[in-house]
Order: sequence, then structure tokens, then C-alpha cells
Amino acid sequence: MSSVVGRVVNTSHSGTTLSVLEQIPDITYTFKRSDTGTASWSVPFTHPNLQRVSSAGPTGFGPKLTDFRIGVSSTGATGTWETVFGGFCGPVGLESDRSTVVVSGVDWLAWLDQLQRFPSYKNNLKTATDVAAINVNQRQDDLITDLLSYTWDAANPNESLHITASFLPNAGAWSQTLLFHLAIAGDNKTSLDYIKEVGAYNEPYGFEFWMQHDKTLIMYAPRRISYASATSVQTFKPSLDNITKISWQNTGPIAVSTAGKSTALYDYDSYPASRTVYRDWWQVKEYNNLNIKLDTSNTQLLAANGSVAAHDRNPQHQLTLSFRPEDVLTGGDPLYWFKNQLAKVITVDSEDWFLPYHKIDGKFWIDQQTLTNDNVGNWTCELKLEQIYQTTAS
Repeated sequence: MSSVVGRVVNTSHSGTTLSVLEQIPDITYTFKRSDTGTASWSVPFTHPNLQRVSSAGPTGFGPKLTDFRIGVSSTGATGTWETVFGGFCGPVGLESDRSTVVVSGVDWLAWLDQLQRFPSYKNNLKTATDVAAINVNQRQDDLITDLLSYTWDAANPNESLHITASFLPNAGAWSQTLLFHLAIAGDNKTSLDYIKEVGAYNEPYGFEFWMQHDKTLIMYAPRRISYASATSVQTFKPSLDNITKISWQNTGPIAVSTAGKSTALYDYDSYPASRTVYRDWWQVKEYNNLNIKLDTSNTQLLAANGSVAAHDRNPQHQLTLSFRPEDVLTGGDPLYWFKNQLAKVITVDSEDWFLPYHKIDGKFWIDQQTLTNDNVGNWTCELKLEQIYQTTAS
């Protein structure tokens, strides 16, 4: 099997290639569920394509000055390259005892983690409609699309970023109508804050999102399925020789009884079987993102608190799985685990590794995925996982 090679391509804001960096000593990139992805790499001073950074042109690479994309190939440097990660060049560092430039970057989601761009900021807030955007009876997907539209200036494409949303597994998962949503100028919330509010409507643990390298924001609602219907894409266990390391920790339930609060309303959610096993640990959760002013039946608070309570009363298992991605040909694709697989489901069976104390044997969501290439070309894939429970019991 041919080894997988990686490269970094530096580009202008318009996507024009500035330099291609192959055969660099290390590349790391991380996909994160509901958070900004990160990447890092280093470039030797002796690299033939290393250029002096300049804002004229531009040339080279520099923080926010240039963009980048990471590509991988299973057919060698002269074969077919596939882009797996893209974003903004971040901090660049130099040290006198190192002969490399150390570079980091973030994916396109970072563009949304800045102040929501109300046009009224340029208009001196002249009217009431300049101050706030009040959305009544608007669907989640429509509202998120509207929020994204504020972040793009079509008249000045190189000064902003055009991000579009894709709603999965289907638009119906994002058709919930918000009775009332308020976005107000001057509250210091970012575009990402507002998207989180709208996405987490009713069920805070029922959605996730992440950014693709092509600037598509994936809004995904996979958790609204049962354990039985969660389809695993790959089984990992020692006898298959597809695990190099497992790290597992059980911190127990966060709380067994949850009192949810929104304005003057409360909802109490608990589970007798869990109280018997773990004792009755309490918590109070405040849901500031729920707009219940027009919800006289209180259904939003009930749904939100029920989702949090069911999640938090289960024992919280932190599982990290490492393996050689080139050796796990899921679906026959040699680059499968080099691509973003967030929110996919895998099965993990530790067999006899931790017996007699415990055996890991269940289905897990992929919450975070990190690919690392060391200075001799060895790749490691590390998955941070969240367990899927079969029932709401303890």
C-alpha cells in the first residue's frame, strides 16, 4: 500500500495559489464538532518554496493575510490530491534555536466568531429597525441562512467570506419554527453565538455543526435517532489490529435531577432508576436562548431541559481512540479517515484489554478528529468519542 502524503497550499483571499509546500516535516489538523477546527505545520528555512512574506501581491503566507488548504494523496506527490481542510493562516512564529517557520491556522468557522454585522453599525443606528432584528415565526434553517447573509459582502468579495449552510440529514430536521428570536445591536454576541442559539432551540444536545473546506457550514441533527438505528461506519477492536491506543475515563453522571429555568418558568426532570444507583445529585440549568414569551404552553423549556437532563444523568465516558488511518480502509477508501468524519458513529470493543474491571463495547459519536503526520511521514488519527446510550436509564 502506498503511503499517504500531505501538503499545504497557501492562497490569496480569492483562492489563487501562492505557494505549494510539500515534504514539510509535520502537519496536524483537527476537526471539531460545534467548534472551530485548527491546524499547524512547520516549514524549514531550506524549503525551495518558502517565500518572504509581503502584503504586496501578497506573497508567502501570514496571519489573516493569506488562506490555506491542506491536501492528501494516496498515490504519491505526482498523483491525485484531495483537499481535506481549509481556512485562514493564523499565528506564525520564529525561534532562534529552530530552523523552521512554525505556522498555525483555523478553519472558516472562525469568520463567524466575530461581532454580528448589523448594517446599522454603519448608519449610526438611526431607526428602531437599525437597532434590532426581531424574527417572529421563522424556521430555524431560514433564520440561520439570514444570519449568515450578514457576514458576506457581495460587492467586496475579497473583504469578506461567503459561507453557505447545508442542513442535514434533511431540511425537515431544521424546520422548527421559532416563535420569537431577538438579535440586537450592541449586545456583543457573535454570528456564531446566534447560530448556536437558533440551532440549539428545544434540544441543546440534538444538533451539531462544523465547517467544510469548501466554506459549507454543515448543520447536522443526527442525534434524533435511536441507538438501534445508529449505523456504525467501522468497528474497532484489538483482534482486528486497528487500534494503537485507547484512553478511557468514567466521571459518572453530571447530575441526576435537573431543574431548568427560563425567565420565571421552571421545569424539573429526574429519573428514579438513576437516583437509586447514584444518589440524587441536583443541578439548575438556565436557558437564556429560549424565546418563550409567546410560548404559553412552555413546550420549549420542557424539551430543552428534557434533552439536557437525559444526557447529564448518564455516566459521562470520555473515550479517545488512536489508530493508523492508512490501515483502516473504511468503505475501501484509503483516505476515509483523513477526511472529516464528525458525527459519524463507530463501534468500539476493547475485548480483554481492561478485564476484569471493565469492557468497552458500544456505539460512539465522533466529536473530534485529529490527523498528525510526524517528521518521518507516519500518520496517526485520534478520535475523541461520546457514547450513545441505549436507554435513558442509568
